[in-house]
Amino acid sequence: MGRMGILVVVLVCIAGCQPWASPEEYDNGLVVVLSGVGGDVCSTTVCDGLEAGGVDYAIEMFPWTSPLGMFDSLQNVKRNREQAQEVADRIAAYQDEHPDKPVFLVGHSGGGGIAVWAAEALPADRAVDGIVLVSPALSPGYDLRPAMARSHGGVVNFCSELDWFILGVGTTVYGTIDREYVDSAGKVGFSSSDPSGQAYEHLLQVPWTVNSVGQGHLGGHTTSGSVWLIQNDVAPLIREDFSEASLEALRVKTAKAKAGYVRANVE
Repeated sequence: MGRMGILVVVLVCIAGCQPWASPEEYDNGLVVVLSGVGGDVCSTTVCDGLEAGGVDYAIEMFPWTSPLGMFDSLQNVKRNREQAQEVADRIAAYQDEHPDKPVFLVGHSGGGGIAVWAAEALPADRAVDGIVLVSPALSPGYDLRPAMARSHGGVVNFCSELDWFILGVGTTVYGTIDREYVDSAGKVGFSSSDPSGQAYEHLLQVPWTVNSVGQGHLGGHTTSGSVWLIQNDVAPLIREDFSEASLEALRVKTAKAKAGYVRANVE
């Protein structure tokens, strides 16, 4: 079976088992959700949170993980790059059928790496409208610029210093999805070697604060895709197509939460 035949089979499978998508929603836009390396339930809560947050676009969970298990999903770079290309092909096919409709990528944990690679794999004349990374298992020094060049709204990264076990110890011992043995960007955030900061001006990093507890995110990895956090912080970005106003609202909310956390510690 050729590449196009494989793609058709994948698309039929996707279209046939997506409880968060209807024909009417496909006419509005598309959100592709990429799970962690275990295909974990966290990504189901991401889809539920987007729906609860009023996103009226079709929400697809793309089945990228390896049948050989989570370690192969984490460490098989060749396969993962191929899966990212399949996601890019899916996006291009959707855009062919629905020109000018918004498309977004949401990647949780290992799926954050697939989301970034899928954006990189898009044709030069294609782009998504925004990329959301939730606790991504990518190395903090990974170069996001190629992916940002394929995203009109840039990249938003949700990270937590308390995610020390999975994205600290775990990726230091077993590696990140891009095969670095370090704390992940989902723990410490992404860093750029550009001293001016302009290279990452379209990157918004949202760290965990105590306010996140009220949204169901306790700081660790298993609660990072909380329905309520996705509903309150991610859904508005997608619902408003990564508008400057929605990004600024999240930026202000994050700054206030961090300031409140600092004051609480000082007092």
